[in-house]
Amino acid sequence: MKSYKPPDIDNPARYKEAREKFKAYPDKYKIGTLPGFTFNIMRKLRGLHNFFLDVRFYSDKILELSKTIEPLLLRCIDNWAKAGAQGVIFPEDWGMSDRLLINPKKWRELFKPSFATLISKAHDRGLHVFMHSDGYIYEIIEDLIDCGLDALQLDDVSLLGIERLGEEFGGRIAFWNTVATLHTLPSGRRELIEREAQKQIECLGRRNGGFIAKDYFDDLKAIGVKEEWDEWAYQAFLKHCRLWCCQSKPHVRKIRGALGYAI
Repeated sequence: MKSYKPPDIDNPARYKEAREKFKAYPDKYKIGTLPGFTFNIMRKLRGLHNFFLDVRFYSDKILELSKTIEPLLLRCIDNWAKAGAQGVIFPEDWGMSDRLLINPKKWRELFKPSFATLISKAHDRGLHVFMHSDGYIYEIIEDLIDCGLDALQLDDVSLLGIERLGEEFGGRIAFWNTVATLHTLPSGRRELIEREAQKQIECLGRRNGGFIAKDYFDDLKAIGVKEEWDEWAYQAFLKHCRLWCCQSKPHVRKIRGALGYAI
């Protein structure tokens, strides 16, 4: 580990194309991507099996490696701010279908400090911070709010309970969700898909905002979804956001299959 040198993803030259594209579309909201926070990078460096053993038996080494990666990500955040981004998003799949990947107490010990540092840096540069995670991450949502995370991007919000998320976290953090990709969207049942779209808006977007709708534009075929089913979700989001938020004039846009609503 002492001789490890990370790749130069913080090289300003790598952000040239982003700067040009951001400048070309001044009316768009601009998000820069990070390869993850420290967890997503470390688990790939070590391999997932080895990494979980590290978490269990070598916490001091995890913290040491984290201190190598954290400055790299801080410089990446700087580069995105200089490029003209308004936010950054990072992927970290922290959940299985029914629990966090590791003990929540261990998460707070090993990972929460770096979350706080990186999010604070982004906020200092005027950037919003979005986090993608699959799975059940309920135990750490309060911690993520405490660290200042602006929005969670969830592909299967039903695992966490839509009503519970709205009651406990609505108005305190934004949610950027699809209709649930594990069961609801692949069901092909129009009534079920439309009902969940409405439910998400009602539960998560009712406290003076806090909900952004998203379609699963990554690869519908990969999750067994027909374009027609995805269109049902889109039309339901469109219909119900207008009903719930007619006075606040929600911003609605669909481009190249990607769907964005700010409510």
